Amino acid sequence: MEKAFTIRGDGAKGNQIEIEFQNRIFPGTVGKNRTWEVTLSGLKANAVNEDMIIREGPRELTVKNLLVGELWVFSGQSNMAFPLKNATGGKQAMKEIPQAPIRILRFDAPPTTISPFNEEHLEQLKNIGLYRFSWKEPTAKSLASFSAIAWWAGKEIQARKGIPIGIICNAVGGTGTEAWLPARTLQKDAYRAIAGDRWLSSERISPWARGRAKLNIGKHDTTLHPFKPSWCYENLMSSLRDIPIAGVVWYQGETNAEQNAPAWNQQLICDLISGWRRDLNQAELPFYLVQLPRIGGTDPMRQFWPEYRASQAAAAKKMPCTKLAVTTDLGYDSPDVHPPDKRPVADRIVEVIFEER
Repeated sequence: MEKAFTIRGDGAKGNQIEIEFQNRIFPGTVGKNRTWEVTLSGLKANAVNEDMIIREGPRELTVKNLLVGELWVFSGQSNMAFPLKNATGGKQAMKEIPQAPIRILRFDAPPTTISPFNEEHLEQLKNIGLYRFSWKEPTAKSLASFSAIAWWAGKEIQARKGIPIGIICNAVGGTGTEAWLPARTLQKDAYRAIAGDRWLSSERISPWARGRAKLNIGKHDTTLHPFKPSWCYENLMSSLRDIPIAGVVWYQGETNAEQNAPAWNQQLICDLISGWRRDLNQAELPFYLVQLPRIGGTDPMRQFWPEYRASQAAAAKKMPCTKLAVTTDLGYDSPDVHPPDKRPVADRIVEVIFEER
């Protein structure tokens, strides 16, 4: 399906803008606020690298090596972010990269490991503009730290569809669903207890997440953190507004499953889906939820995983254009929260994406 998308920039008030792409000219004008936007519509999927030329008066910018196809977003927490180099069979996969029209993009956030934030991390939290993201072609180097699930699933999506695929991964380890809610969603009365700076003391937030966030923040006078409600959405997702997305694969829940709150967790998932669709202006944006797998051990943090799986299933059943990839059988008996065998999970996701509706 052909979908329009918008390109934005700034310039001198009143200047004419001209974008040349796919042998067409798309015009625009710099507004009073010195910004412009041009919508490109009717583009054809094309696996041949092309250049886009953007002109403003005598100035000209050429963006090279562009493909036209579908964008897929893979989001969630650490199991989605789990890198290919550490996955079972990942190193071999890095040696067998297909010559296919695929591009990858990885968004990052300050690390939420067991250590206090330094000044650089704090600056990043205050100003997401410090981040610089760029599309990369899949190579052994670029794939080493890229999501194993996103790569294996995205590669198969491309093979089946036969068009260029852009794979975006913006997963952040340890994040709860609430960190990915749009700020507008947090204005609902249901989220009053976790809005603003109240989240660090709210019992609605995973005790583990609050403890890790306080450790990261340390003695700094701030409540900014990737775990803060809406932070991840507003800083790592909202930039995709007005960009047509073919589908979202959401693998998250290990943090929220610490608490036995089925109704609350179901609401979080449903509000995330509806909030993203509203903010991204895609009312029927397909969502594919990845069920928490089997896990071993007796860690009390994992005792409510069955209840959380039920919340995931209920949300998938309730929300339109939403499917559940069942993975209970794909876990293992270790208490490690990160099963390394990610290929079967990616295969299960692809099966769900292409199954008959």
